[in-house]
Amino acid sequence: MFFLVATSFLAACHSEEENENVPLETETQEENTRLEENNEPESTLAESPVQQLDPNEVFNTRVRLGLEPPPNLVVQYLLTRADVRELSLYEGTLTGSTLVGIEPSPNYNAFRIQSETGYGIGLQRWLLTETRQTMPRFQRLHDTYFEANDDNDPIGDGAFYGNIEGIRHYAFAHQSSRSVVVVTCETAICSLVQVKSLAERVFSRL
Repeated sequence: MFFLVATSFLAACHSEEENENVPLETETQEENTRLEENNEPESTLAESPVQQLDPNEVFNTRVRLGLEPPPNLVVQYLLTRADVRELSLYEGTLTGSTLVGIEPSPNYNAFRIQSETGYGIGLQRWLLTETRQTMPRFQRLHDTYFEANDDNDPIGDGAFYGNIEGIRHYAFAHQSSRSVVVVTCETAICSLVQVKSLAERVFSRL
């Protein structure tokens, strides 16, 4: 009788030990699964912020692909009203204006700073496609002047003075920037020295 009871007790203990191992094993597997899930790398899409496209880069790319027309040449930064006051000593009112003539394009533009006395100051710039085109374009401009006086100490790669109906002209070529530039100023504001000083300021910004 004692042997049967002891055998039953041991069998029960063995059964309980086996049953206790089941939930422990299940808990361990679930815990390992949770750990593996927690250790999985987050989506790279969540980590990487959406990059904002630069509107200028988008526009330039569209221009290169022929989807947008190229913008007109920007010239207003080359000469300011402050430059005119500094270099010509003119103290009257100066206002921004247009220079009538050639239509603006990616290779040409112009503007005028109008004075109280009349014409004021003007600037024209041609931007050539290749450096080797600069001097021929400058020479063609030179040939259009009835009176063109070459500057013996020129700005850039060649320059000349002109005077048309009370407006002083200083034209110069700058091969490094593929530019031909004309600075004009009425005689009531500029001497020859002063119109050249304005042209030198423009040259420094090419």
